[in-house]
Amino acid sequence: LPVLWSSTISGALQSGYEISLPQLGWVNCARVLPEAGSPLCVVLPNQFTALNSRVFLVFQNTNTVVELSGSVASSRFCLQSAPMGYAISVVAVARTGQQYWMAETSTEIGTDTQLSLIPKPATQQDIVALLKKL
Repeated sequence: LPVLWSSTISGALQSGYEISLPQLGWVNCARVLPEAGSPLCVVLPNQFTALNSRVFLVFQNTNTVVELSGSVASSRFCLQSAPMGYAISVVAVARTGQQYWMAETSTEIGTDTQLSLIPKPATQQDIVALLKKL
């Protein structure tokens, strides 16, 4: 859905997109995990920034989702303290114009992890199907 957000840099309104899935069925989002953490970053191609993209970690077997922080000036999305040793799916979703994009991979959080993902064209239904599967 097209939306307007207040820019964290200038405070001005900027155009963007939002995906709303009211029926995920998960117990919570961004639950704090007590284990020691390590930085985890995901790098997307240059045209995918916080203006048109979101990157999430979906923790397997814990019903937890965490959004990585990004900026409008960079295609790098990070979580400064990801709990080590957890199996996760990394999901990137984006929209440019009328085209949706999606990338997904599974990994385990280690120390100073940096992943590169290349989103592929997708439909809105493809994205919803992936999120329901996770």
